[in-house]
Amino acid sequence: MRTILKIMVILSIFLSLSSCQSLTAFNDYMNERAMRKKMALANVDFNKCLNQGFTPNTDAFRLCLDNRAIERKISVAEKNAQRAAAAASAAAAQNTPQRGLSGCEYMIGVTC
Repeated sequence: MRTILKIMVILSIFLSLSSCQSLTAFNDYMNERAMRKKMALANVDFNKCLNQGFTPNTDAFRLCLDNRAIERKISVAEKNAQRAAAAASAAAAQNTPQRGLSGCEYMIGVTC
């Protein structure tokens, strides 16, 4: 009976250690993926500013790159604001008073 308990303890330690390694590998993969996305966006920004006629390694070129980053942040903020407005209007639609069929004068949600 003691040997079975020892085997179970060793097995549980082994499984917990292997799960840590897989979690570390997953985090490494996600970090690498995020880095590749940043590099791809930086490359797009670089080419866009270059095509607009800016000369690399100048203040104007760096300002163009900064403006592209700001435009991207604005775009993300606008999308988040649209999602929040849609969620707010959906929540408001659920909480509007309605004439109830259950004999209540007004229903708010599921209560009278």
